Amino acid sequence: MFVAPSAVYFTTCPGVPNLECLTSDAELEELSKKILINSEGLRLQVVEKDGHYFTLNNTRLQVCQWLETRGQCNTVRIETVSLNSVPDGIKRMMVVPPPVVYPQ
Repeated sequence: MFVAPSAVYFTTCPGVPNLECLTSDAELEELSKKILINSEGLRLQVVEKDGHYFTLNNTRLQVCQWLETRGQCNTVRIETVSLNSVPDGIKRMMVVPPPVVYPQ
């Protein structure tokens, strides 16, 4: 199955800054090259919870979303992992973020 990277949510960790704060464009470009060279193509391991997909690898999702914003990755292959096989602590970090409200 294939989905847009932007349709997959990050597994959040309370008290940790957003990934965008931790990784520069140069680092993302280098990571994307490594992922593309060392794998059978872009793919994500995800869990479906409450009708939403959550990644089991935030860095890989960040690279896919970065490539998507540059028009280089419209969809990515996903491998769905059973929610029952995910530890409870990880399940609790699978939270849909609140919508961003922009001032009018």
